[in-house]
Amino acid sequence: MGGRATGTAGAKTGTAGAVAVSITTHSNTVQMGISEKASTFIQGVAMVLSGFIIGFVKNWKLTLVTATILPTSILIYGISIPMDIKLEKAVMAAHEKAAALAEEVLASVRTAKSFNAEKRLGVKYKDLLEQGRIAGLRKSPVSGVHYFGVFFVIFGGYAICFWYGIKLFQQGEIKNPGTIISVFFAVVFAVMAFGNIAPPIQLMSKAASASASMFEVIDRTPLIDSLSTEGLQPENFPSGELELKNVKFAYPGGGERERVVVLGGDPDDAEGGEGMSLSFPEGKTTAIVGRSGSGKSTIVGLIERWYDPDVGSVSIAGIDIKDLNLRWWRGKIGLVMQEPFLFNESVFKNVAYGLTGTEWEHISDEEKMVLVKEACVEANAASFIEELPEAYQTRVGEQGIKISGGQKQRIAIARSIISKPQILILDEATSAIDPRNEKIVQEALDRISKGRTTITIAHRLSTVRKADRIVVIGAGNVLEVGTHEELLANPDGAYTQLVRGQTLLMQEVGEEEGEEEDLEIAKVGVTEGVDTARDTTLERSSTWRSRLSVNRGRAPAGDEEAAPVVGKKKVKVMGILRSVRLIGWEQRHLWPIYLLGFVGCLGGGAAVPIQAILFGKFMEGFEKRLDTDEFVKRQNHWALMFFILAIGVGMAYALMGSMFTSITHHINAYYRLEYFQNVLRQGIPFFDAEGNSAGTLTAQLNTHPAALQELLGPSTGLMLISIMSILGCCILALCIGWKLALVCICAALPFLFFAGLIRIRIEVGFAKDTAEVFEESAQFASEAVGAFRTVSSLIMEQSIRNRYDMLLKGHVKKSFKKTALASVIFSASENTSLLATALCFWYGGRLLANHELTTYEFYIIYISIIQGGEFAGQFFGFTENITQAAEAANRIFGKREKNPPPPGSPMPNGDNGCEVVFRDVNFKYPTRDTPIFQNLNLKIPAGSFAAFVGASGCGKTTTISLLERFYDPASGTIQIDGEDITRLDVESYRNSVSLVAQEPTLYAGTISENVRLGATTTSPPPTDEEIIQACKDAYIHEFITSLPDGYQTIVGAKGMGLSGGQKQRVAIARALVRKPRMLLLDEATASLDSESERFVQKAFEHARIGRTVVAVAHRLSTVQAADVIFVFDEGRVVESGRHGELVRARGVYYQMCQAQALDN
Repeated sequence: MGGRATGTAGAKTGTAGAVAVSITTHSNTVQMGISEKASTFIQGVAMVLSGFIIGFVKNWKLTLVTATILPTSILIYGISIPMDIKLEKAVMAAHEKAAALAEEVLASVRTAKSFNAEKRLGVKYKDLLEQGRIAGLRKSPVSGVHYFGVFFVIFGGYAICFWYGIKLFQQGEIKNPGTIISVFFAVVFAVMAFGNIAPPIQLMSKAASASASMFEVIDRTPLIDSLSTEGLQPENFPSGELELKNVKFAYPGGGERERVVVLGGDPDDAEGGEGMSLSFPEGKTTAIVGRSGSGKSTIVGLIERWYDPDVGSVSIAGIDIKDLNLRWWRGKIGLVMQEPFLFNESVFKNVAYGLTGTEWEHISDEEKMVLVKEACVEANAASFIEELPEAYQTRVGEQGIKISGGQKQRIAIARSIISKPQILILDEATSAIDPRNEKIVQEALDRISKGRTTITIAHRLSTVRKADRIVVIGAGNVLEVGTHEELLANPDGAYTQLVRGQTLLMQEVGEEEGEEEDLEIAKVGVTEGVDTARDTTLERSSTWRSRLSVNRGRAPAGDEEAAPVVGKKKVKVMGILRSVRLIGWEQRHLWPIYLLGFVGCLGGGAAVPIQAILFGKFMEGFEKRLDTDEFVKRQNHWALMFFILAIGVGMAYALMGSMFTSITHHINAYYRLEYFQNVLRQGIPFFDAEGNSAGTLTAQLNTHPAALQELLGPSTGLMLISIMSILGCCILALCIGWKLALVCICAALPFLFFAGLIRIRIEVGFAKDTAEVFEESAQFASEAVGAFRTVSSLIMEQSIRNRYDMLLKGHVKKSFKKTALASVIFSASENTSLLATALCFWYGGRLLANHELTTYEFYIIYISIIQGGEFAGQFFGFTENITQAAEAANRIFGKREKNPPPPGSPMPNGDNGCEVVFRDVNFKYPTRDTPIFQNLNLKIPAGSFAAFVGASGCGKTTTISLLERFYDPASGTIQIDGEDITRLDVESYRNSVSLVAQEPTLYAGTISENVRLGATTTSPPPTDEEIIQACKDAYIHEFITSLPDGYQTIVGAKGMGLSGGQKQRVAIARALVRKPRMLLLDEATASLDSESERFVQKAFEHARIGRTVVAVAHRLSTVQAADVIFVFDEGRVVESGRHGELVRARGVYYQMCQAQALDN
């Protein structure tokens, strides 16, 4: 995946979750197919060849006829294995889709919980698993045919050997019965080895199917190869403007989806015009503005070469960027994206990644630290970083969850400017930053941009008014170009309309507030500076921000309503036998299938003792002095018995294989679903804990049920057959000749069992280590693929590959000693069977000489002991399956809720929103000591519109988390209509609340399905009319109906088919269709252009009627109409009131208004 173009990466594999599955589950399957099972296969092939070579030396005719079983077996394999691989691919495809959904849900678990969507998403996940189960059940008859063919041929080979051997003996071509015996035993061992090949071949066929999926990605030729060394790498950066010339571009469709035209018109329409042309003068700042979905961010994708235009070109100083080396080109660009991605590393490493591919990439960490600090100072990030617990070495958590959105954005800005790029692209770079810091960061960006080609994309027009050129984009084409003043000179122009959309709100509120407030707001609108004294005061008071924000620490595992406990939940270790008993009881509806499978196992287990008796009878015929005809008739009778045995054994194995294959897919689907549901049932602190990232949990979700599947499928049947064969052989041997049987059993079996137990212990540790490294690597892979745009823009592909390689090689080095010891024990146990053979012949010879045994009895005991030893070895060959299944069972059952909390009180009814009261609320995240809130008090009247404002990291979003019951206060109470929120039933409460988050999450599926997800769990599913109305209220209906598939348009994984603003409006529609009593808006309009924002604000004005609205905002124009505005500082409310009152007070809020002033 490392060298794939961004536009095509994961086209097959889909989301980060699907990639994590492809890498971990498929890799694990391949490992199982090429590790011990591959050696068993090679050993079996060697025994087959050596057995037949010995046979050919003894009598080529007899061996040749007997060898006909080989091509027959190969024919059976040739038919069954391709069919098995084809069906396995269908199973894997369904599981990959399920994994993609699981990763999406687990990565956005707060969204899922806020809408009580766990059950509905679980149903969707179940449907995908059902597809895999149905495809898997089709493998049952294939498996049955496979096992029948293999074992019928094996035991049929004995019949052929005896029948034709007697024929040659009768004809005089074989003089000595010993020749028949020699050929028989050579064939017996060869055929036994051939039987041992069957299970490894099935695993190897799975490995082949898994590797085919992996190699399909590995071998795919990328359209844009980021690791290519080809292309120009000029010594000096080309001097000239960056230009898009006659560009047409459409995002590729998928499946039945049509292509989505974005820039310049339809590329397939030859008469559709010349396409978009746009230039970016060298050393100047060009701002691109326009409505959401107009193509602004697509221009960034073309410049970064995530995609190539369908028509036209992108060039720098006249050189087509396709002719430039891609790594060289991307190394000259600094990019800050609208939704910044930080890796789960330290602040230092995240910023230093900006040096990848530059001349400073390989300097020492001390030198890098100097550059990192300089960049952080420029981005106004140094002050809050230095107050983190470990300063620049503080880990930011998965996707930067430990810090606020504004702090993430500033670290991303530092990362983009550290390499001093020739081209700087800022895609909504300050959208998540509070007003005061936005002004400081914007001033820093203005300084950095001087003398550098800079492209700024923004909805907040106050950030672009100083640009040298402003380009207005609409419907994929350039509408206007000019400076801020030039564009405002046209009162009917597109830019003027956008500016008016951001200033009208202030004027409208001013008119409502009265004349005096009008004057104050007017001052805000035209003031450019901030009073120096007040700025200094704010600087001193801002030190708390970083202290508080970092304490969004990783919270530990805990149940939804239970008090969280720091650290991982310790799970009581459950033995494999107890696990199997528990699974057997839970799956008792499968007992009829198990019973049939068990009957098959009884038949398979009885085969070897019966074979020993038949062989003894056959050998007895050579001792009896019978005439030729009677001798031939008698021996042919026993050869026929062998043939009948072959039919019975084939049917027994077919029954076992088909039944247990059926069971295995029932088991897999059942425990995948249960594991998914149990993980979703965990509280938010569980997902905050280290080691519980979406990638890790997705990998566990696939590997653990798969491990149970491997154990409880045909492997269980083969183990049962091994146990029954051992018991049957030992009992038969003891009944026939207890002396020889006892000596051989006591000499061989105890050591075999002891060696097997030691091997299990070693492999338990090895399986645990392997599971941990797979989880760690899955987390790393999921994170890297989920951030593929960030990875590609920072040209980190090779670095990511190297780090992933080191992660896996470290595991290989660590596990070498354990595997070496296991191999020694394995070889010793394998040699035991040979020693037992020697002992059996020596002591058996003495008993024969003393007439204590007959030849008939000796051969029965010999076959029983040797075959029993072989089956004992086969049984311990399944130790890898046993150990992995034991680990998996403990993980799966450990997630079960042992003592579910009692249900709470139902949410009180009301028609006018709900009253919210914070009374002496204290709160800190469970893994941190520093409190976020200390005695926080505030009151929001029912039906009012309340706004929370303040600097980044001041705890605004924490209040939303508390209101959503993601966490509970450490002390104090939050009351909803007078009821303690902790005593309310969580599902009932959340049915009355809707959340629109700062970074909206949409799930793979249609727009209609995503909006429908907002419905409560107690009301009927929303009708199409209700969905359309919600979308109209969110001002997204017009856009949806313009799409080829309308409301049935597939949005792609995580809504990647839509722009940020479009995703946000769909998320708003999802919240409105719920008809909540309380609407929580966490920067709900941050991704909207000014015109869309204005419409959505009107939608919220309409939506607030009859409900309580709580809004967190940095863009103050969105909250001026609030009934009460709470200004947060140091985890407490320092100011509150209406907009006009706070402006007149000339406090913190007033300065925030000045910082966002838009010169109109």
